[in-house]
Amino acid sequence: MSALSGGPAAPTSAVAEAFGRVKGVFIDRGQSALVLRGAALVFLIRGGGAGLIYLSQVLLARWMEPTQFGIYVYAWSWAILLAFPAGAGFNTASLRFIPEYESRADWSRLAAFVRRAWSVTCLASVAIGVAGSLIILAARGHVAAHYITPLWLAFASVPPLALLALHIDMARGFGWPGLAFAPRLLAAPVLLVAGTVLVIISGAKPTGPLVLVVALVSSLMIAPLQGRAIWARLPAAIRKARPTYETRLWSRVALPLLLASGFHVVLSQTDVIMIGAFLAPDDVAVYYAAAKTAVFVSFVLAAVNAVAAPKLAALYAERRLDDLQTLLSDMSHWIFWPALAAAAAAVLLGAEILTLFGPTFSAGHTALVILVFGHLVRAGTGLVGDLLGLTGHQKLNAWVLALSAVLNVILNTLLIPRFGIAGAAAATAVSMAFWNVGLWLLGRRKLGVDTSIINALRRLRHAPVPAAAVVTSRNHP
Repeated sequence: MSALSGGPAAPTSAVAEAFGRVKGVFIDRGQSALVLRGAALVFLIRGGGAGLIYLSQVLLARWMEPTQFGIYVYAWSWAILLAFPAGAGFNTASLRFIPEYESRADWSRLAAFVRRAWSVTCLASVAIGVAGSLIILAARGHVAAHYITPLWLAFASVPPLALLALHIDMARGFGWPGLAFAPRLLAAPVLLVAGTVLVIISGAKPTGPLVLVVALVSSLMIAPLQGRAIWARLPAAIRKARPTYETRLWSRVALPLLLASGFHVVLSQTDVIMIGAFLAPDDVAVYYAAAKTAVFVSFVLAAVNAVAAPKLAALYAERRLDDLQTLLSDMSHWIFWPALAAAAAAVLLGAEILTLFGPTFSAGHTALVILVFGHLVRAGTGLVGDLLGLTGHQKLNAWVLALSAVLNVILNTLLIPRFGIAGAAAATAVSMAFWNVGLWLLGRRKLGVDTSIINALRRLRHAPVPAAAVVTSRNHP
């Protein structure tokens, strides 16, 4: 009789226990809940920003001829590529030193770090912009004529873009996600579209150089306003503190981070730049549309990472490795499953989505599918992007990114001439997988933590069942 009465309850108990484990991961965790509350704001800002940026690029592609849109994309990719090293690594170092000094209430060093980061970024970015302009001037005979003026405008954009990158990481370090991302992700695309509309209303044709001027002016407006807002929001204790500079220490940490961030940007921009070198601007335009669409697969990863990075650094600094592993595993679920859904949508509906840019852009569907798989591997490895750099292993992080960047350049050189934009997509996807799997393996070896969705599923299976779920299953008739 007991066997008969226990029969129906067994599956009910199993379901209740499974639900309890899932609820524990997605709702009840303390550290994870804190990160997710911050990520919710970042998700809204980055979601709105990603939508606005994507819409702005769709509108530009519609308003401009494909060739002119490709010229704009190619030149702006150079500006983004050079803006990150122009920060001399102090932008990424902000994610390490600002939370560290703030947790110790070391206001004198925190005030000094903020000032030094601003001064170094301003000087380095201006130097890189001037050097790039001089190189174009000297090599005019070896550069396609339609790229010369756009590249000059791109190099002029390096200082404001470098400051924007610094301000994003500074605000992230202080735990101000709204101030970090809203100017770049919300204000910038709105100003870009509004400025291009004014160009069209004036009767001018929205060419690549004209749109680059609009983008430059927008950056010059946003960067100083964001910097002023960060300074105004700093506690009075920081603004009034007598600075204690440790430039040598900061530089030692920032240099590997500079290499890591530089190689990261190389990985994200090499494909577009090398397509511009080997193929026509129209091919640049089509590939760029595919790449921007594929990025949505990693969207949640970027939002969660933006908020979790300071928390990861703090947990590791306090040697709370069990809490660190729990946070990483919980976040893996929040990252991977939305990525899988986005990947399926991109594969099934990609051709139709790309026609938003114009009827000829559907030619990028194959490239889109290839890129999607690279982003899915990235999502599957979890929060590996900043983990090593924020835990004192920035040199290893830089080495993996360097190898990935070199692999990317080699594969692009070999595959683009033969397979066109599909070859560029394959090179980028393979390099992305190599980079993320490499960091994942190093994270397991050096830190003893596993960021992957595979480990997160294993932990979920063996997780203790919350008491509420146990009571529910036992009380079930």
